[in-house]
Amino acid sequence: MKNIRNTIWYRALKTVFIVAFIITTISSLAIIYVSATDEQKTIVNCDSGKRLIKNFTYLSETEKYEIYRECSEADYRIAQSKTATSRKVLSESQRSELDQIVIGMMNNKNSDKEIQMYVDNYKEANGTPFDPAKYGAIPTEKGKSYTFKEVFGDMDTSNGFVKKTDDVSILSNYKTSNEPRFSIPTIIGLMFLGLIGMTVIFWVIARIFFYIIVGEKFFKIRRNIPSDNVK
Repeated sequence: MKNIRNTIWYRALKTVFIVAFIITTISSLAIIYVSATDEQKTIVNCDSGKRLIKNFTYLSETEKYEIYRECSEADYRIAQSKTATSRKVLSESQRSELDQIVIGMMNNKNSDKEIQMYVDNYKEANGTPFDPAKYGAIPTEKGKSYTFKEVFGDMDTSNGFVKKTDDVSILSNYKTSNEPRFSIPTIIGLMFLGLIGMTVIFWVIARIFFYIIVGEKFFKIRRNIPSDNVK
């Protein structure tokens, strides 16, 4: 073993091994850091006060409508309404009350038809006719073209719109924002695991080398041998 350590090729190979370990480890940690910091999650802040977390940043129209329902089952049922009351609107407190009632009906295993009928009746009894003029908008007629301002006036449309399954757009009941998926401590933990992984891999490579070339046991146990000079 001592003779091998003194050879030029062994020292050259050891140098290459160490350099390769450093470069590979730094590269791996950099990849882990970049990948982890690039990962984003979507935070959904519902008008109802709910906060949802989605581990993706792109939302298809179907997913947007599903989130619309997650935010408020009552809003979803109101949007599903096909009756003449569909142009009536409810106040925030009424929507909140209806949402709790609908959730209770779902927990009691009421049918979709029963729930929808209750929502339609509630809206008919408690809703007020939607008045576009209240927001500075104008009444629209089918077949005519109108500007965005003419249709919505000063109405708050900052949430954007969601397409229903029948491709009719409805005003969204939530806002979204993107945040990093992993926290700084989590990223540090992932990098630490990556460092341990690379260390183990290069240790195994080194042991294979000594096992094949030198003939050492794969798992070498160091023993402290007392010196003859110690009494």
